[in-house]
Amino acid sequence: MTDVASDQQRLAVGTVVDLYTIDPADGGPAYRFVTGPVGGASPVYQGHTYGPMPIEIDGIKASGEGAIARPTLTISAIQREVAGQDLRGATVTRLRTLTRYLDGAAEADPTRHWPADRWRVEHLVSRDATEAVWRLVSALDFDRQKLPGRQVLRDVCRWRYRRWDGTAWDYSQAQCPYAGNRYFDASGNATADPTNRCDRRVSGCRLRFAAPLPLPYGGFIGVARVRQ
Repeated sequence: MTDVASDQQRLAVGTVVDLYTIDPADGGPAYRFVTGPVGGASPVYQGHTYGPMPIEIDGIKASGEGAIARPTLTISAIQREVAGQDLRGATVTRLRTLTRYLDGAAEADPTRHWPADRWRVEHLVSRDATEAVWRLVSALDFDRQKLPGRQVLRDVCRWRYRRWDGTAWDYSQAQCPYAGNRYFDASGNATADPTNRCDRRVSGCRLRFAAPLPLPYGGFIGVARVRQ
């Protein structure tokens, strides 16, 4: 990454463009948006295409005092696939650059942008026929953090599964070590579709990892049900 702060010294800085990426916590495909078209088309940066869609992050502020800001993410209901789903735990990234550095531009440079801003979706604030609003928290916000650091669940694996980007597997944020070429649907049935997702149960883990290897299961199999 190359900081573009020096561009602010130019007489003609150019147009700043905000590129948004929403990376679901379940390892599904990432969604990429921009508030509007650039030059009448969807901008492309670092090889990724960002579709025009009403999206806004409000309440961002930098301060060395007090509580860390918790901005809100507003997504238009036009994008039902995103606005209508549960985004809790998803990572939201805002990448700011100048239009002159977008792919295909005369000065195209995928390394020239401001440092990326990242948040985690905490909870849904509101949803209606026009928009959905989500509360975001910074990755540095440890308020109300409890130990252990993750919820103890017996039958649900919390590891992030690999993601299919349309042509190949993306392991950049994967926590599950599975790298095989056997695919199964959410019901555990064998399939040839590489866009499969793990059912997050022990049964799905056993389908992917052959015995007698230890299962890298992210749940707590030994936790018994609470009995009064």
